[in-house]
Amino acid sequence: MEESTQLNELRDLLRRAERTPVKTAAVRKDAFKKLIDLAHSPYSSCKLTVAEKITLFIKDFPDLEDDAINAVYDLCEDQDPTVRIRGYRTISAVSKVQQKWIKRNADVLVQLLQSDDANEVDVVKRALTEHLDLDPATTLGVLCDQIIPVGDPLDEEEQAIRDRLRSLVLAYLSDDAKRGIIERHASNRQSPAEDVLVSGLLKAIPKLSSTDIDIIVRDILLSLPTFSRHSSRGQELLDIIVRRAQVMLKDDFVAGSLAHTWYYLELATFLSLEKQVAHPAYFLRFLQLYVTPHISGNRMTPEDKIFIFKLYANLVTVAFEKNAEPGADLPSNAEIDVLRTNAVEGCPALLPVFIGWKQKQWGLCKVLLKNCLWCKNDKSWTAPPNMVKLLKEVEQEAANALKQGETDRVSMEEIQKLIRSILPPVETYRPAQPRLAASTSTTTIDTKISKASLPPRPPPSIQSTQLNISPRRGDRQAKQDQGTPTRTRSQPALSASLGRPGTPSQRSASPLRRGKQNGEGGSRLSLLSRIDSSGAGPGRPPPPAIPAKRRAETEGSLTFKRPTPPRGQRDIPSSGEWSIKGAASKQSDRSPRGRNGSFSSSKSSSLLERLNGDGDYAEAGERRGKKRTKNLYHML
Repeated sequence: MEESTQLNELRDLLRRAERTPVKTAAVRKDAFKKLIDLAHSPYSSCKLTVAEKITLFIKDFPDLEDDAINAVYDLCEDQDPTVRIRGYRTISAVSKVQQKWIKRNADVLVQLLQSDDANEVDVVKRALTEHLDLDPATTLGVLCDQIIPVGDPLDEEEQAIRDRLRSLVLAYLSDDAKRGIIERHASNRQSPAEDVLVSGLLKAIPKLSSTDIDIIVRDILLSLPTFSRHSSRGQELLDIIVRRAQVMLKDDFVAGSLAHTWYYLELATFLSLEKQVAHPAYFLRFLQLYVTPHISGNRMTPEDKIFIFKLYANLVTVAFEKNAEPGADLPSNAEIDVLRTNAVEGCPALLPVFIGWKQKQWGLCKVLLKNCLWCKNDKSWTAPPNMVKLLKEVEQEAANALKQGETDRVSMEEIQKLIRSILPPVETYRPAQPRLAASTSTTTIDTKISKASLPPRPPPSIQSTQLNISPRRGDRQAKQDQGTPTRTRSQPALSASLGRPGTPSQRSASPLRRGKQNGEGGSRLSLLSRIDSSGAGPGRPPPPAIPAKRRAETEGSLTFKRPTPPRGQRDIPSSGEWSIKGAASKQSDRSPRGRNGSFSSSKSSSLLERLNGDGDYAEAGERRGKKRTKNLYHML
């Protein structure tokens, strides 16, 4: 059938359908079917008529809607550009008549952005803008779906198509649709359209390249009113960026360069410092946790370290300012205090970077020093030794810069003053008090011993003698003289050192090996015990226990001169070989004190009288004289 015949029949059918008042009449349905069929006509005039009239019937016959929509899509793919452009416009007309097709039609229009004809692309963009006006939330959702990468793996051709389409959608949102979105659809911060757009773009950022992220952040998101100063949306955006930077840090630390992380750090700086859509304290916290702990190692180049130092100091400059606004998303005062303290703790890692920096920016260093001074004054912080060393090096650098005239004198003097205020005060040196050396001589009494703890010194008229004490006993006695707590040894204890079993406390509570206890008949006391008792009989208080060294130093003590036996012989000296000097001339008031503090009243003060005198001592001397003398000989 010729083109004119098809066109005349179609027009006649359309006139009858339009005259019929009943929308669902058979003649109208026949006309609708004819339009669907002629969408595949070889004649452009018929196709143009189909594109113009098909929207008159699509709402009245739901059972034919799918066929009608597919016919429109076929027109958009026609070989004739005029038919295609007309088909683009028909899509918008269909969406206006039947809004349930908006989402599907918007998705088709997004695909049509790939057209190579600039005129067709302009028509498609206008059609998309009309869909934005019809249903902004649904249309923006379709656009964001094309931006977010799919989770399933794609082949190279499909991936290339997907990447190209994403770039076209981003270009449309950042240019053609930007004004309409800002003025009409996202002017209200709580509008559904704004929420759909922001949520979709934030979801896409972690999966996109830096080029696409730059367009999304700088050209789209920051143009929206919801990204105001220190806003919650700005904080959410900053969190996404720094998390992305954290992922990149792992690989960059291995490579020894911040090549991939650098971009995200700069973008976070742009958001925090330049646009201030998020509070800089949050970005500073990220640096303290993940970046500055690694700056002291070899994981960064010198350029990277200087970049981090500048970024860190700039954040400290504004992070602690009190510039809260109503409704702003700000850290609490407690969080700020923690960040300020952590900023001080990070200085030992940052100051070496500044010291090695050739083109120093002293203003940035001053910011860190002021924060250190605040921490010292408000938090009672004290610079640790490594920090003190670094501060002194910075002070020296400032002095050198002042000498060379590199900076103004006022700034350098202020820095030096800050450092002096931060450094802890130098403690006054106090030399240690000299200690009295312990004398090794047995004739010297330690001056540290209290006089109240010793018995009175006998008169100087008594001749001073010494006992020859073995080195082992001398060492033990020296410890006692120096104040070392030792056991006060009485004469029974001394006898235990000569081989008697049991401790002194045990022997004082148990019977003697031979005979009964002291004071009973037949008691046999040792020679030293009888010497110590100074002739006192039963009922008389025993003298106090005086250390051997003290007895040697007390005037009026005994000196035993031991004869030198021939080599190879072991002679036991008789009682006549002992020398006794000055023991008989002592009065009772000069005798050693008893255990209860009183003086002994014994009249016999010589050794021979105490050995051969009254009662028990005489009997004990007769029975055990030689044996006791021998034991005393070996003890000495």
